Amino acid sequence: MNVKKVQKRKRIAAVTTAITTAAVMASTAAPAFAKPVQGVSASGILTAEAENASAMPTTIPMAEKQVAERTAAAQAAHAAKDVAKGELDTAKEASDKAAADKKAVDSDARNAFNKVKADAQSAEDTAKSAVSEAQSDVDNAAKNIAAAEKNVTEATAKDTDAKSKLKTAERNAAYAHVTEAVVAQDKVKMNDAKAKFDKAEEAVQKAQEKLTAAHKAAVAAGADLAAKEQALKDAAPEARAAAQEALNKARAAEEAARKNLNQATLEADDAAAKSATAQEQYEELRDDYDEHLGIWQEVLDKRAAASAASKALAEAQTALASARQNAADAPARLQAAKDRLRSARDTNARAQALAYKGAETPDTTDADFMHLNPYIQRLRSAIEAAKHADEALAEKQTAYDEAKAKAAQADADKLAAEVNLYMLKQAAEKKESSKAEGVQPEKAQSERMRGKHAKTASKKREKTSASTSQKLPETGDASSVAMTAALLGTAFVGASAIGSYKGKHMHF
Repeated sequence: MNVKKVQKRKRIAAVTTAITTAAVMASTAAPAFAKPVQGVSASGILTAEAENASAMPTTIPMAEKQVAERTAAAQAAHAAKDVAKGELDTAKEASDKAAADKKAVDSDARNAFNKVKADAQSAEDTAKSAVSEAQSDVDNAAKNIAAAEKNVTEATAKDTDAKSKLKTAERNAAYAHVTEAVVAQDKVKMNDAKAKFDKAEEAVQKAQEKLTAAHKAAVAAGADLAAKEQALKDAAPEARAAAQEALNKARAAEEAARKNLNQATLEADDAAAKSATAQEQYEELRDDYDEHLGIWQEVLDKRAAASAASKALAEAQTALASARQNAADAPARLQAAKDRLRSARDTNARAQALAYKGAETPDTTDADFMHLNPYIQRLRSAIEAAKHADEALAEKQTAYDEAKAKAAQADADKLAAEVNLYMLKQAAEKKESSKAEGVQPEKAQSERMRGKHAKTASKKREKTSASTSQKLPETGDASSVAMTAALLGTAFVGASAIGSYKGKHMHF
């Protein structure tokens, strides 16, 4: 047996098995909800129809063209997915807004129903209070009239007394010849006398100042005269003439000072006398003014008291008339209050019977509550709008899922094309390298190796398929793109190994 040939076959079979296993694992990595790929059997092996439809190019130019086409297709698929994602986000926002609007409208409607009930209850409570108040007016009507009559009697007595006292004060004023004009004249006279008295006081002050100065001058002149007399006594004979002359002058000055003092004393006494007379006149006029003002003030006070008494009497009379009218109207008011209470109770009963059931709340035909119908209509519209928004969101979600799956499938197709191109290039490089080294492949041996390789791959696929119990989902789903890419990368390495192996050991 040729050991090298056996080893070659084993290596080829191992690489082929790795590629097949990676493809199967890539398929099983997709979510269970993905749809199976058209043309793929339950075992995950391509059917004959699918193999023919997905035949890969066998030349580098065709493979490069396929890569370019699938790259463009993948870009377009991702662009479509981005558009679908934007539309999905917009639909999500619209759905959220519709849900929020529905919640707000529902809250408004519920609050409106609650307010109707609360207002109706408040109206009934107010009507009850009004009935109690009206009943109190009926019950207390006679007592209120009696109290008002008593007040009128007392006010009349006070008014009579005040008017009597006013007449007495006016008689006293007339007897004293006191009028408002007399009081005003007395005030003018008193003020004039006060001004004269103040002026006389000023004259007394000046006269006292003058008297004080004259007294000081007289005392000084007396002292100087005594000194001059002593000097004359003590003077020497030759100085006696001069001392005598000085004494004579001192005596004349002292005499003039005494006359001045006497004059100042007379003026001070006269000023004091005039001030006393002015003060007496002022005090007399002031007493007259105070007396007349007191008499006239009594008239003014009694006038004010009489006016207040008359006003109080008028108010008491008005209150009595009101009490009588209130007593007459009280029964009618009580009946009207009872009628309002009956109506309020009826309205409240109907209001409390209203049941808020959201969109299922029936429209009311009660005229008092028909304003609630628009709330329910708006709620129904909001619910319908939210439903449409959710349906639109579901459609956009489906569209996005499909676009995402297509983008993932396009990525997988692109990767497969790139792997195929790489394998072709690797094979070409190996072939060129072998030619350069002068190695000539044997055609018969190559054909045998291909047959062996095909049989081995077929057996491995069947074995792998038998061990895979679950149905293979679509590999293009977005959630399996990362796993698929990783596994296809493994396949890519395996394919590269095959290409390298063929380049070195197989000849076409």
